[in-house]
Order: sequence, then C-alpha cells, then structure tokens
Amino acid sequence: MSGMFKETYPSLGLGKKPPLLKDLEKSPYFWWWAYLRENEQYLDCCNRDGKGKLAALYNDFGDVRSDDFKAWWGGKLQKGVYLFAERKLDHPKLKELKSKEEWLDSWDQNKVKFVAFSLDHKKSQLMGKFEKLLDKYIEAKVGRQGKITDSTALYPLANYYDVGNLKKGLLVYKAVMANRSLTKEQQIPMWQIGENLKTISPNAHPPRNLLSVDLYAILPSDDSRTKLQKKAMYKQAVKDGRIETRQVAVARHNVMTATVSRLFNEAQAIVENTALGRFPDKRKSS
Repeated sequence: MSGMFKETYPSLGLGKKPPLLKDLEKSPYFWWWAYLRENEQYLDCCNRDGKGKLAALYNDFGDVRSDDFKAWWGGKLQKGVYLFAERKLDHPKLKELKSKEEWLDSWDQNKVKFVAFSLDHKKSQLMGKFEKLLDKYIEAKVGRQGKITDSTALYPLANYYDVGNLKKGLLVYKAVMANRSLTKEQQIPMWQIGENLKTISPNAHPPRNLLSVDLYAILPSDDSRTKLQKKAMYKQAVKDGRIETRQVAVARHNVMTATVSRLFNEAQAIVENTALGRFPDKRKSS
C-alpha cells in the first residue's frame, strides 16, 4: 500500500478475498469510518449525493453507506491514502538563505525556522546559542515517539485511542440507539442493554454482603432446617454468587447503568465530531 501512516492501517487481505473483520478492527482508521457511518447528518448528506452543509466533508470522505470498507478504503479514489497517509513536506534539513525571498510559502513556520546570526562571534559561542535554540523547539524523544498532533495527514487523529474501547463504545451506541427506536413498552433499561452485550464489564462492583429482608424466599415453606441453618445456607449461597439479594441486584444494575451511560455518551460525542472531521474526540460539540 502506497503512503505512510502515523498509526496502524487496516489489513485488507490478498486479492479479491474480503478482509477479516478482526484485522480491520486493529486500525483506528477503520473505526473512523465506522463511527462516521452512524452520523445522521453525514448519512443525510450521502442520501442527497453530497449536497448540504457537510458537502466539503463529503468531497473528502465520499459515500460511506456501503458495508464494503475495502472498496471505500482502497478503491479507485484511494480514500485511505488520500485522507490519512502522511504527506511529504518540502522542508529543508539545513539550508543557507541568502535573502528573505528564498523563503518558500510551502514551508510551515512551526516546522522551519529562519535564524540570523553574526559571524563576529566565536564558533563555541554560536554553538551554545544554537543548542539552546534547538532545545526550545525540539523535544527530547522520550517514551512514545511522535505526537498524534504532529501528523501531516489531511485528517490526523485528534487524540490517542484504544481500539478495544472504540469497539465497545460503538456496540453500546448502536444498542442504545436501537433501543430508543422501539416503543416504550418494548424498551429495556440501560443495565439490561449492557448485560445483553456481554462484553461490557462495569468499572466498579456492587457490594456482596447485603441481605434481603426476605431471607427465606428461596426455601420451601415446609423446609425442616432450623432458622439458624437456613440463614447460614442463604448467606453462603449469596457469598458463592449462586443467588443475589434484591439489594445486590439493584446495586449491580446501578453500576451497569452508569457504565453503559458513560460509554454511550462518549461514543455519541465521537459520532457527532466525525461531522467536524475530528476523530476520536469525546468532547461534546457546541
């Protein structure tokens, strides 16, 4: 694939074989496409053949209504390279300018510096000055190399990302939106949406030491065990997780509701910001 990418680009497979979804999901660029496809404003623009207030964005991203990501990314228009590949800048490593007219308009002033110095000073003095100047503009390469914002792509990533969280967030977003499209009688609570997805793990766990006021509801009325034995058996069953009290169930549901709500709100903001050409951006657009 021609073009260099700042982050992992999607593996499209060989020949005409469709790519494996698990390979596509490793790339943030796949998720950008996937989240954009949930933006109602952009889909409306696609339905109107690129007309409307998102026409400029449509000119770049094109029609995303088809499920064929491979065709969108690497088709005749080469959207992947056009949108996300790093662009080679005509910046000199070191160049002596004999006049200000030699400065090129294509040079980014944040990347190229014009420096004047006097030859009347000693070399050692100038070297010290240059070193301080370079320290001011060039950060030491410690830890992860390069910033997301350093990208020269037409559409750089707005923030660091975790593909697992992007996947989880989109699953929650789709499930909540589908639930909202149902009648009130058909809708299910947020905690149930989370449990149905089976991939959502609450970031906190409810207490497991709460007991229901109805201690013996799980036992038959003619059970011959003593009250103390019944209570001990019930406590052990709760401790083992074989049953849960009403209080524990409510606490678990509250934690799951909070988790699903957080994931939905973050995903909703990301979806909305795709219409602004930003991804992944969890900030609520004004």
